[in-house]
Amino acid sequence: MVMYMVKTPSWPVDLLRALIDRILDETGMSQSQLAALVPMDQSQLSRWKSGGSRPRFESLEALGRALREKYSHLNIGPDELVIAGGYKIDHDQNPEKLETENISPPQSVIEAALNEQLEARLAAMQSNQDELLREIKKLSRQVDDLHRKHEQGRSETDNRESA
Repeated sequence: MVMYMVKTPSWPVDLLRALIDRILDETGMSQSQLAALVPMDQSQLSRWKSGGSRPRFESLEALGRALREKYSHLNIGPDELVIAGGYKIDHDQNPEKLETENISPPQSVIEAALNEQLEARLAAMQSNQDELLREIKKLSRQVDDLHRKHEQGRSETDNRESA
């Protein structure tokens, strides 16, 4: 048996992922276009979403300022992104890492994360239902085939007995 060690991010990656997904959905931007607002490479944004790399405070602020300026209807600015990235906002001091139990993300981020989880569960349930339906149809065909073979066998036996 092969065992893998999985490193758990020390920041709320699910919150940031949900917020980024919401931004992409509501603006219609690609990941590359969103990354260009920072500016940074699209692969870095992918690492943020996967939890492979924690975003720098300054990068989150830059992205938040760009979104506030170009997509004000989203009501997402630096503060929302910085919080989703796991930083505490203290405008008088330097950014400070949050302990995960102290994180209080914006309601929109929580709702987006919950909606994403719900959609994934519903998709999995639908997939399971489709698979079960295919299996039932397959078994039904097999039963029909067995009935036909049984009837053919009876007919052949009846024909031999009557001859």
